[in-house]
Amino acid sequence: MLFERRMKWGFIFILMLIVLATISCNFVESLFTESEPPIDLAGVWFNPMTHSESTIVWEDDEFRVISVVDTDDGEVRPVQESDWNGTRIRWTYYVPSTDYTVTFTMEYLEGDLLHCSWFNDHDRSGTRTLERR
Repeated sequence: MLFERRMKWGFIFILMLIVLATISCNFVESLFTESEPPIDLAGVWFNPMTHSESTIVWEDDEFRVISVVDTDDGEVRPVQESDWNGTRIRWTYYVPSTDYTVTFTMEYLEGDLLHCSWFNDHDRSGTRTLERR
């Protein structure tokens, strides 16, 4: 009887080890594999009004704006903040030539058009549609 109990507990212990090892392997694998982006947002987005390009990347399971550049004069507009909340991206950048800070918020993506609202620190705001390059 004692031998049977030990065998039963030994079997349960081995079974639990197998389950824990499987869970651990799946967890470790998920740490090293990047998931697919939920929408096709990564790329270079052109603002036809300001002639600037914003570059969005998918990295570490989130979208980020990594650069904003004026295509007319090459002015680099440093990105101060980029936030992906799981459905929308919002980014803030500084325009050295005007001393403005501008924030764009994605409203929706329609194919190769990124519809956004924007505001700056000089009491201006509006909407803008960016075009995928």
